[in-house]
Amino acid sequence: MRKRIVTIAIALCWLIAPALSQATDVQTEGIALSSKVPVSFYGFITAQGIYTDSTVQTLDPTNASTINALTGINSVENEKAAGAANNNAAIGFTAQNSRFGFLFSPYTIGNASFDVDARLEFDLFSTTLTNIHGLSPRIRRAYFGMGGDSWHVLLGQEWDLFSPLNVASFDFVNMWQMGNLGIRRPQLRYMYTHDVSEETGIETGMSLGLPSNNLNFANTSNDSAMPMLQGRLGLTHNLSAGKMKAYLSGVFHRTHAAQKINNWGLALSLYVPVHAYFKPSMEIHYGKSLGNLLSLTSTTTKQRALAGWAQVKSNWTDKVSTVVGYGMEMLKNSEVAAGAIKTNMDGFINISYSPVKPVSIGMQFDHIRTNYQVSGTSSANVGTLCAMYKF
Repeated sequence: MRKRIVTIAIALCWLIAPALSQATDVQTEGIALSSKVPVSFYGFITAQGIYTDSTVQTLDPTNASTINALTGINSVENEKAAGAANNNAAIGFTAQNSRFGFLFSPYTIGNASFDVDARLEFDLFSTTLTNIHGLSPRIRRAYFGMGGDSWHVLLGQEWDLFSPLNVASFDFVNMWQMGNLGIRRPQLRYMYTHDVSEETGIETGMSLGLPSNNLNFANTSNDSAMPMLQGRLGLTHNLSAGKMKAYLSGVFHRTHAAQKINNWGLALSLYVPVHAYFKPSMEIHYGKSLGNLLSLTSTTTKQRALAGWAQVKSNWTDKVSTVVGYGMEMLKNSEVAAGAIKTNMDGFINISYSPVKPVSIGMQFDHIRTNYQVSGTSSANVGTLCAMYKF
């Protein structure tokens, strides 16, 4: 019966012609709100239906309140642990991943020699509130900046410089702890760009940011009294199907637990849009104790990890696109406690169809495998239906 359901789900992926193959950062045109100040309102409303043939969980499998959260799936529950609900199928529906924001495009005030810009963006994402009527807006990005032709200073909450690419998956957990790293945090950032030629440019950037994902002073990363340091070097080059991007990035901070733990990582990121039918991208990461970057590793013990993901996006027509991708994170075996996750992986395929410009519908199929120290591998097949209205 289980194999029959999976076979039907895969067939539907191709028959229904759907799936919203978006990155976590969905690009929208926005609605202009003012002619004097260039501010626009943008976002999307999304409705998702989820089916899984085994018990899945999100982000923090040690916290019972986050298990089975429909907003984002990134691992399989340990089916072989004592008391585990083995291979329980489930369904769910949610609109919680909807998003909205205000963008103040760069503009000059008075006779200033630089431009100013700002953004305020919210969503309804939560893995702890299980009441569908009790969700509150969550800050995603909230910053202002100023800059000239080649430089820009940003203050506020924005994406990390480290590991800058996102995965074009329906799952808004963005393959964190499955090969992708990097999130958003409060920071002070400086960026410099330089055009080598009409087709090629370079960029450099550095930031000082909140070292943890917690505003509590007593957090073991915050009370190290050392900001998170991030840096990035990038190369861009215009190709016929888009802009090629290559980045080398790094991060360093410190956790002040029973002993001081240096948390560091390196990442190589690449996006090469060769053709509309073939737009590959990938990232590979190596580091130690990067839990604050949404790695499987702890921040308070020495744990090393190798992680990465790769995908190919294809725009077959103006209305139809597909994405095929795979991601995995592996921890060093000797540094993983019994019962903890040591390897986590996901392979996915999605297809999206846009009948009219603001609307997309689609379906995604994921095969997730989570390997636990001692008890072995648990797996799940997950199908996601998604509809989105962008504005």
